[in-house]
Amino acid sequence: SLRRLRAVALSLSVLFVGYAHAQPVPKLNSISKEWVQRGASFELALAGEHFARATNILINGDRGLTAEWIATPATTVAIESSGGGISSVIPDDGKSRKIKLTVASDAPLGVREIRVGGPDGVSNPVNLNVGYLPEIDEKGDANSIEHAQLVALPAIISGHISASAESDYFRFHASPGAAVV
Repeated sequence: SLRRLRAVALSLSVLFVGYAHAQPVPKLNSISKEWVQRGASFELALAGEHFARATNILINGDRGLTAEWIATPATTVAIESSGGGISSVIPDDGKSRKIKLTVASDAPLGVREIRVGGPDGVSNPVNLNVGYLPEIDEKGDANSIEHAQLVALPAIISGHISASAESDYFRFHASPGAAVV
C-alpha cells in the first residue's frame, strides 16, 4: 500500500541521514616505540587517522601498563594587517596524538595491544612489547662506520630505515667469545 511504501521510504531516509553524519572510526597506523622497559615511563607518539574525537586509550593483555593523553596545545597563527592583528586557530588534523605510558616495575614481560577509542568506535590494535632491557633510539647521524653510534649492552636498539640503500651503524664493547643477539 502507499502508506507502507511511505513508511519504508521515511525509515530509509532517517537511516541514511544518520549514516551520513557518522564519523569514521579511528585508525591506528603506528606507535613511536615498539619496545618499552618495565619500571619506566615514556612519551609515545601515535600516528593514524580520525583521532580528533578519540577519548580513550585501551591496552589489552597483561596488567601493569597505564596510559594518559598528553594535551596538545592549539596551534595559533597570527596575521597582521593594517586594521590590526587577526588570530586564527589551525584545526586538529586528527592524525597524531601523544600519550604518557607508565610501565609498572612488576609488569609481566610480553606483547600488549594498544587501541584508541571514542564515540565513533575503536581503532585496530598495534602491538607494544614490554621487556626488561632499555631501548636505545638510533641517532640521526649514524649512517656510516665512522659515525657509528656507541651503545651499552645489554639493550634493544630501535631505528628505522627511511630511504632506499640506507644503513645505520652501531658499535659496542664485547669480550672475546661473548654472544650477541
